[in-house]
This record gives sequence, structure tokens and C-alpha cells, in this order.
Amino acid sequence: FAAEDVVRLWGRSRELRATQSRQDALQQGASTRLDPVAVDARLVQVRCRENAAQVIALDDQGRLWGYGSGTFGELGIGDDGRGGTPYDAPALLAIDSGDARFSAIAVSMDITFAIATDGSLWGFGRNLDHELGLREGSAFDRPTPLTPGRAWLAVAGTFGGGVAIAADGSAHAWG
Repeated sequence: FAAEDVVRLWGRSRELRATQSRQDALQQGASTRLDPVAVDARLVQVRCRENAAQVIALDDQGRLWGYGSGTFGELGIGDDGRGGTPYDAPALLAIDSGDARFSAIAVSMDITFAIATDGSLWGFGRNLDHELGLREGSAFDRPTPLTPGRAWLAVAGTFGGGVAIAADGSAHAWG
């Protein structure tokens, strides 16, 4: 992380991501560069999709932060009425997960997973094809417990689902 406690996103700049045409944006002066995104926390993990389309961060207090495009709720910040957070937000946004605190995070296209400090597995984002492993076929725009009563050690997002290792050593996949 940068010395000034900001996350630096690289790839296409915010101006490029916000436009329909890369060529038009470049002609208007947009560049490929590191873009600073402020956060009011000390981050210990950051996971993101390509071009920073979905960034989830974990701070040293176990809280989650999100930035990017939240079309299916994969940022966990709820529905802002516009289908997600604009790329020009000046900072990572705090994700309200109540009293839950987390120790690990994973992202994949349109979905986010997190393991809480008590070992429970949480998820949010697209679930139209059961990407979160939930039977209800709709998106979840806030952190949602996925498997009450089971403890997890590791989780990874895949295209259209997830895989995880339970505390008993068993492997699980869904989606």
C-alpha cells in the first residue's frame, strides 16, 4: 500500500472506465495511470476484478470496504438506485455487516465472499444462477451469511460460483 494510506488502482483511469469508448476518452486526455482512492482505515487485504471493476478490501479491524461497479450488489453497500457505486467515488465505501468481523475475502465476477472471524462464510452479489450457493435466485446487495453452523478456513471465487475448505478439511464447490 502507498505510504499515504490510499489504495492505488491501475489500468484504465476513472475517465476511461466511465466512458463507452476508450478511443474517445484517450482523445479527450484520459490516461492510463495509478489512481489514488482514499480509505479511512488500515487495510490488510485487497481483492479486485479486472480494471478495478470490483474492489473489496479488509481492514485491520475486520471491516469490509468496497469500490467499483456494483451492478449485482457485489460491493455489499446496498442499492444506491443507480446500479452501483460510480467509479469517480473519492474513497472506498464502508460495507455495513453489523457486528460481523472478517478475516479473509475473495472476489469473482459479480460476487464477493468473506470468512468471518467466527469461521462463518458470507457472500453478496449475483445469485441469479445460485453463484452464492443460495437457493433463492436473486442478487444480495448486503453481506449475507451463507452456511450457518459450519466453520470455513479458505474461500475462492470462481466464474459463476465459489470453492471453499471447511474447518473439518472437506472441500466444497457451488454455483
